[in-house]
Amino acid sequence: VVASLAEVVPGALADAAAVLLPGLLSVACPPSSSVAAAGGGNDNNADNDTSPALRAAALVALRSALAGAPSPGGAPSSSSWAQHAMPSLAPALASAAAGDRYYKAAAAALRCCGELARAVRPVVDVPLPAGADAIASTLLKGVLPRLQASDADAEVKEAAVAAAGSLVSCLGDALASSGELSALLEALGARLRDAGTLTAAARALAAAARSPLPGVENGLGGVAGAAAPELTASKPRS
Repeated sequence: VVASLAEVVPGALADAAAVLLPGLLSVACPPSSSVAAAGGGNDNNADNDTSPALRAAALVALRSALAGAPSPGGAPSSSSWAQHAMPSLAPALASAAAGDRYYKAAAAALRCCGELARAVRPVVDVPLPAGADAIASTLLKGVLPRLQASDADAEVKEAAVAAAGSLVSCLGDALASSGELSALLEALGARLRDAGTLTAAARALAAAARSPLPGVENGLGGVAGAAAPELTASKPRS
């Protein structure tokens, strides 16, 4: 019911997020079905207590809650659920994104990673909120392995590209300062060579190119030269 409400009325769960979050997170990212965020990969075993479809549904609901989350800088009070939940959400979502074997759940977790990046910093022309550097690095550990994988499901590939675009556009300066941005941009540029992700990758890189964040423009310089032949020689599939 919760997942259906999230799909029909996006953002409808925002007001109840503080109450729903613990339950959603325990279903969406159970410890035994996730890998350590630092490890990445996708060799974990599915959790015996949570069905794959239920994990995916919980992640859809969780994304809806994140989409309506108040930003850290504009939260109504210091006790806002978003301010306190984001640091713990990042490792759980990164683990699910990198490690869940069920493609629907992995794709949903990747979309949550992108939504969390936007929730951390919905307005990019403001300074990084406290703790954003750590959140960006943690989310990268969930997104990058899926972005680099050559055998991923098409839905997972597209979700990984979209999440990477959100990371670059919203938290690219945090990744640049830690030296992690170049690997993400390189993997994103490589997606231009895959006809299935060409359109999504071009869209993500175009959004990154419009970003005013320091470090992003310099990082895009190396990708642009490699991407030009792909963009001029290939036509995105509709």
